[in-house]
Amino acid sequence: MTIYELEGDVGGGKTCLLVAFLKDQYDAGKKIFYNGKLNFPYIKIDLDWLLDLVEKNTPIPDNMTIGIDEIAIGLMDSRISGSKINRVMSYLFLMSRKLHSDFCFSTQFEDLLDYRLLKLTKTRIHCEFMQIGEHCFSIINIRIREGKKIIKHKAVIYLNQYFSLYDTNEVIRIPTTTRYDKKPTQQDQSKLIKSKQQTTLSSIEGVKSFIEKHQQTIKGEIESLDKITRI
Repeated sequence: MTIYELEGDVGGGKTCLLVAFLKDQYDAGKKIFYNGKLNFPYIKIDLDWLLDLVEKNTPIPDNMTIGIDEIAIGLMDSRISGSKINRVMSYLFLMSRKLHSDFCFSTQFEDLLDYRLLKLTKTRIHCEFMQIGEHCFSIINIRIREGKKIIKHKAVIYLNQYFSLYDTNEVIRIPTTTRYDKKPTQQDQSKLIKSKQQTTLSSIEGVKSFIEKHQQTIKGEIESLDKITRI
């Protein structure tokens, strides 16, 4: 299966081309997952769904296509390479062939991205916006890496035909979850208080033991000095 990168400046047509790709995949019978809003059937990707793959061992559907707009925002940012969500995303990309799944993501520039994702991505598409009157186009430069060989293509895509498939002004938010924000129940609070009490008692016993041990040592040293003095 293939991982596609759409890269380019703000307004270059990345999101539009990503949505167009997802619509083609949907028409071909694929299950579509996306982190924005689409005007055709899809499943919304959020942090809870991604974390459930690890924490609840949720079954991963195969024959799916995942599209992620601005993937560097909270998911595959190079600065959070050790985070749980980053590791979950890396797992999905690494298992793409066995899951019979394709991935397509957008980013403003590659330096934002996790190194593992860059290594796995073999098809890169650079987008440049062009407008003639009311007609919008994206000039795309495609680079496909096959081993040590790079295959290059160039094309012009008419964007207006895809505008009705999504909200062109939608803002992609930083992914969040509320699963760790639940208020503790009375039972949880009781367990916490009991745990703190046990920790405090253990600390007190440790201090007592330390004092008793050193008291015996000091007492022995005093007795030795007393003998020396008598001699």
